[in-house]
Amino acid sequence: MNKKPWWQRLSAYLLGVVDEYWAMREPSQYHEHNPQCDLEPNPTASEVAD
Repeated sequence: MNKKPWWQRLSAYLLGVVDEYWAMREPSQYHEHNPQCDLEPNPTASEVAD
């Protein structure tokens, strides 16, 4: 059984820390507003054909 080099373990750990930080931080970009989507809920016939 081979052990991963220390730099691979360290980089995986740091990537996990950054990923967790970003996951906690991302919802705050909306502040008091809910996320919005520009798509229409009922597309017209010409939009469906595209």
